[in-house]
Amino acid sequence: MTYVSLLGFLLGIEGAALLRGIREGSADRAFVEARIAEIRTLLDAPGLAHTEGVTASPGTISAADVYQEWAPHYDAPGNQMSDVEQPVVPAHPGQPARRRGVGRGLRDGPPHHPPA
Repeated sequence: MTYVSLLGFLLGIEGAALLRGIREGSADRAFVEARIAEIRTLLDAPGLAHTEGVTASPGTISAADVYQEWAPHYDAPGNQMSDVEQPVVPAHPGQPARRRGVGRGLRDGPPHHPPA
């Protein structure tokens, strides 16, 4: 059984970025200081510190299961992920990005993945 904490997960991503930068030789001083600043910001965020984690057992649910459960609700009002994506994903003129169902296949069923 694994305990998954949102804060722990985000800190792990920052740590992985630091390690990757060191391994690749791209972690200059500005990069390292930016990662450390982001870690401090994450640690100081009260919402993250008090968010309850979840327990998970490996192999009990697949990515396809999660997608099938989550995809129909992605464009629903109140999805904070859509709010995060809005400034990054360009919208068609007069249309917010979340209304286009970009890459999610919500209009025509599951996304198409061509053979490799």
